[in-house]
Formats: sequence, structure tokens, C-alpha cells
Amino acid sequence: IAEREALGRVAGALADQAIITSNNPRCEPPAAIARAVRRGAALGARASVAFEPNRVRAIQALLALAGPGDAVLLTGKGHRTTEEADHCVTPFDDHAHALRALEALGWRRAGAASRSRRP
Repeated sequence: IAEREALGRVAGALADQAIITSNNPRCEPPAAIARAVRRGAALGARASVAFEPNRVRAIQALLALAGPGDAVLLTGKGHRTTEEADHCVTPFDDHAHALRALEALGWRRAGAASRSRRP
């Protein structure tokens, strides 16, 4: 819990907006995890903090909020490509979901010719 509150405190102090989501909740309710992160974020007292338990929707919402000149930080999974919840391990790749969300917003990778990059 202390680690979650510390993460929330950093987000609350340094971010303009933060979206808390699940990350390998295993058997723990994601809302309980989010409460600990929110407690820390309240100590930072700067960021607008939202909770979206579905990690895909959280990634989509986070990227949709970003505008020109914004920096986006997606934390949690790092190199791991699975999600552990309710005694199940399923494939989950933050990078792939972020790319799909960006492409849905009109972004394209360097070298792709079919679409223009979002301003």
C-alpha cells in the first residue's frame, strides 16, 4: 500500500491529469488499489485524478486527453506482456494497446504513408 500511495503522490504532484487503472490486480479488487493511489495523489494535490478499471479504456482515455506539447507517461507493466486478474493470466501489451489507441486518434508511425500525423 505504501508503494501505491507513493506512486499516487508523485502523480498528484507532477501531473496535470492522471488516470488510475488496473495492473495485475490478481485477486485484489482494482477499486481497492485505486483508493490507495488516490490517497497519495491527494497529498500531491495538483493533478485531476480519474479511475478507469479497464486498462485498455484507460490507455485510450489518457492518449485522447493529450494535446500538442503534452508528455504522456504510461506506467505499470514495463516489459511484461500479461495481465493477472481473478486467477487468470492473459496476454496484455501496453505498447500494442497504446499504438492502436494512437492510430485510432489519427497518429501514424514515421515512414507510414497512408495517414498524416496528428498535430
